[in-house]
Amino acid sequence: MKSTKPSVRVGISPFGIWRPGVPPTTEAQVDAYGHLFADSRKWLAEGWCDYLAPQLYWSIQPAKQSFPVLLEWWRAQSRGKAVWPGIATERVGAKRPAREIVDQIALTRRGTKAPGHIHWSMKALVQNRGGVAELLRAGPYAEKAKTPR
Repeated sequence: MKSTKPSVRVGISPFGIWRPGVPPTTEAQVDAYGHLFADSRKWLAEGWCDYLAPQLYWSIQPAKQSFPVLLEWWRAQSRGKAVWPGIATERVGAKRPAREIVDQIALTRRGTKAPGHIHWSMKALVQNRGGVAELLRAGPYAEKAKTPR
C-alpha cells in the first residue's frame, strides 16, 4: 500500500486483549495471539501499522477487563503510533449506561498527542440509545473536531 499511495494510513482493529494476563490484572477466555494468531503488538513494533484501533469493548470497571488499563497498555506498546480504541457504544442500555461512553472518551483524550476513538456501532448513536447522542453533543462533541492532517 505504501509504495502505491504513501499518504494512506494503514491500521488494524484487533481483539482488545493481546494475551490473558497481559496486563497482569486482565482475564480473558480468548487469547488473540494464541487462538487467533494475531500478534498485533508485533505489528506495531515492526511498524507495519500506522495506527491501531483495539476493540476495547469493556467497561471502566472491573479490573479483569478494564477499559483504561487496556488503553494504557496498548499506548505503551504503540511506539509512537496512534492508538484509537474501539468503544462499545452498541452496548449502551441494559449492559452499560450512556455516561460510561462519555467517561471512556474522556480517557482517550488524556495523555496523548493523538486522541481519538471509534464507535461500535453507529446504530446506537443514531438511535440515541440511553440518551448517548445527547450526552455526547452536550459534552465531548460540543465542538467540531479538527480534521487530521
